[in-house]
Amino acid sequence: VAAGEIKRLPTKMEASYEIGDVRITDQKNPTDIDDPDRAFRQLIPINPKKITEITSVKSDLSSKLATIGAGVVQNSELSSQYRVRGGNFDENLIYVNDIEIYRPFLIRTGQQEGLGFVNPNLATEVGFSSGGFQARFGDKMSSVLDVIYGEPTDFYGSVELGVLNQNLHLEGSFEQKETVRTLKEIHSDVSFRTRKFGYLVGFRRFTPSYILGSLDTQGEYQPRFNDVQGMLTFRPRQKIKKYRIRVKRDGTRDTVYYNQDRLKMSLFFNYAKNDYLFIPQSRETSFGNIQNAFRLQVAFVGQDLSQYSTGLAAFTLEHRPNTRLKIKYIVTGFQTREAELFDVEGGYFLSDVNINFGSEGYNETTFDRGIGTFYRHGRNYLKGSVFAAEQRGDWFPGNGFRHKISWGLRAQAQLIDDQLKEWNGFDSSGYFSLEESYRTQTTLNSFLYKAFIQDHWKLSSDKSKRLVIGARAIYNDLNGQLLFAPRVQFVIDPASLASKSEGEMMDRSDYTRSDKRNYQIRFAAGIYHQPLFYREMRDFDGTVYSDRPAQTSYHLIAGGDYLFKMWGRPFKLMVEGYGKYMTNLVPYQVDNVRIRYYPQNTATGYAYGLDTRVTGEFIRGLDSWLNLGLLRTAENVQELPEQGYVLRPSDQRVNFSMYFQDELPFDPTYKVHINFVYGSGLRFGFPGSLENRTIFKVPSYQRVDLGFSKMVLFKGLEEMDGFGLQSLWISAEIFNVLQRANTVSYTWIKDVFNTQFAIPNFLSARLLNLRVIAKF
Repeated sequence: VAAGEIKRLPTKMEASYEIGDVRITDQKNPTDIDDPDRAFRQLIPINPKKITEITSVKSDLSSKLATIGAGVVQNSELSSQYRVRGGNFDENLIYVNDIEIYRPFLIRTGQQEGLGFVNPNLATEVGFSSGGFQARFGDKMSSVLDVIYGEPTDFYGSVELGVLNQNLHLEGSFEQKETVRTLKEIHSDVSFRTRKFGYLVGFRRFTPSYILGSLDTQGEYQPRFNDVQGMLTFRPRQKIKKYRIRVKRDGTRDTVYYNQDRLKMSLFFNYAKNDYLFIPQSRETSFGNIQNAFRLQVAFVGQDLSQYSTGLAAFTLEHRPNTRLKIKYIVTGFQTREAELFDVEGGYFLSDVNINFGSEGYNETTFDRGIGTFYRHGRNYLKGSVFAAEQRGDWFPGNGFRHKISWGLRAQAQLIDDQLKEWNGFDSSGYFSLEESYRTQTTLNSFLYKAFIQDHWKLSSDKSKRLVIGARAIYNDLNGQLLFAPRVQFVIDPASLASKSEGEMMDRSDYTRSDKRNYQIRFAAGIYHQPLFYREMRDFDGTVYSDRPAQTSYHLIAGGDYLFKMWGRPFKLMVEGYGKYMTNLVPYQVDNVRIRYYPQNTATGYAYGLDTRVTGEFIRGLDSWLNLGLLRTAENVQELPEQGYVLRPSDQRVNFSMYFQDELPFDPTYKVHINFVYGSGLRFGFPGSLENRTIFKVPSYQRVDLGFSKMVLFKGLEEMDGFGLQSLWISAEIFNVLQRANTVSYTWIKDVFNTQFAIPNFLSARLLNLRVIAKF
């Protein structure tokens, strides 16, 4: 427990609460360099313990970022993938305890994807940056999600049971008791910390058969998505010296702290097994407008099987030679085995629909525009591995602790073995037309060497001004490219927003300060290189272009926060403007969540926009927020100079999200949660056409989810030594309240006149979900 000053709240907000005994377990060392100082990393703080209350189809963190993070776009409730400020799904970093996280390669649709990586039940601290992040973070062009899985101290657990999600998490620690101490040890200022072992484990299961049954394509859905992850920590027996008082030359006294946490070992692991079997039977989709309405009817034969097995293990050793120096060693291994096995034949009818309200045949088909059969066959296998060894460090070079220098060195090996055997075609006029046919086998090994250094500099004694300067260096042996990426952040923070109350979704302010100081101003600029991974190198037909240079994005960001009171309650306004100029871009098309690249082409591009966020207590004691983002992004393909700049597939001009909570005034254990997301239409075009890939516009994405919850608290925990049931949270949720038919992608069909029709693939309909979360 850190010592701190206790300030009174304004009189109108005074309240008294009776709490149990407070047990002080340790004193925070002012030289502790483990403090991540997240307010100066351009990160939005997120309370992971509150995330489970947000109504959504999936229980993972990534699926809820569109509601929480400014500048984040998600256009499918079935997917955990997200876009940030004009980027695509492959441009986002995820870290868990400084361990970089990877995702599967071959996923085509959101229903095949399973859960996102981050388990919010295991996280103790989460920060998200939409751009302008520091050099300590890696090499992607758009964003970073930085997650901390903490070290548990006491036994704790939770169980979630629901129609879609079933989760279990357990945490705790064991400490070896010392029974014998010598007389010298008793009277000495040196003691010994006992051996300590901690565990943090989470099991997740996602069963979306219920929600997949609401899609247009009917059939037998058999998805099985399972995930286990956790962290084991061990602290060996260590000497502990007590602090002492030192008298300086000027007569003042100072406290000298000794290092009390010399060695720590941890093992992080994750294994996910996702099997998606779908036996389609029929489909009926109506589309068009009041002038021209059409209907597609399909009868299927065959099945689609997707299998993804991913595993990650990381061993971490933290060593603290003294209080001003921390060294961290990380060894990571990641492997994914993926298979796409499908044989599907579909006989279809494309017909006009009678839209004359007064006629007898209203809403019936009148003319068959297209009759035919399409075929899809695939036997695709991929094995990918990433092995990395890394050393990181933090060091205060002087007694004044004005500078914190951080550095890192990383060697990374990437091994890919890919077998692609796929073809698809149509028979719409009496003869078979082969549309696509691929048969390739690729083995690709590459090594990357990375390094960074940065200085976190306090420009003033009151910490109100800080400057972070750093740079990254990357060498890719695949194309022999050496890259250098400087980055800088500057923060003016008179309100000391860096000190946030633990457990709050928003940044609280101290209202005893002058209102003139309740603001923070941020500036950030930097270069962000993204060396091509295997997905970006592979063309539509499986050809790999391994000599492509890294994609590069130049960020310039300016923004700030303003804390204010409204209705006597705290609020915060965040405004951030940004501009990005990008070079060596690889053009791409998006089909659902599948990105198909054109690596034989090169483009330059830009993105600029404005993100705003208001968060506060619209209802006293409950945090709610509003996000609004404006964006424009375009690119110029060098091989198509006559086109000039055209809109990118991620150009979504307006994005708005809202999360609102309310409670019954006579019983605050009853709450209502409203989650609303709006995104204007994305761009799409003809499949396989580089010139026309963004000439059309998808209808806007609109979704409202509504939840009603009841919290039951249990007393008498002290007699049960913490092993009793603490609380029970019961929720009834209505997904897609407005019954909006959102479009996620298109299926292309030709009629008898050889005209192509884009048949929309709709997302889920209105559904009811039940959840129960027990904490013990």
